[in-house]
Amino acid sequence: MSETPKPAKLAELLASGGQNLGRLLARTRDLEALTGKVRAALPAPDADHVVAVSASGHELVVTVDSAAWAARLRFSEPAIRAAVGQSAEDRKLVVRVRQPAVP
Repeated sequence: MSETPKPAKLAELLASGGQNLGRLLARTRDLEALTGKVRAALPAPDADHVVAVSASGHELVVTVDSAAWAARLRFSEPAIRAAVGQSAEDRKLVVRVRQPAVP
């Protein structure tokens, strides 16, 4: 009977430059940078409620932690677009509310 191989450690996989993990890591860094740009362009109370920002296809998606902040961020569309260097024709701004974690 053969032994079951041990799973590789995540740090080893990331260090080895595996294509899939490398792309995932690069995408994560890009999303973190985009989120940082948007947070930096907003006033402190608004920025504190931005969970994540992503750009996909024809949408720029800003995820916030509550519906109240979603409504407020829609008024900040010009600042958000300026932060990521996009005009109204480039992508539709979508503000989404993150679903609360289930304990």
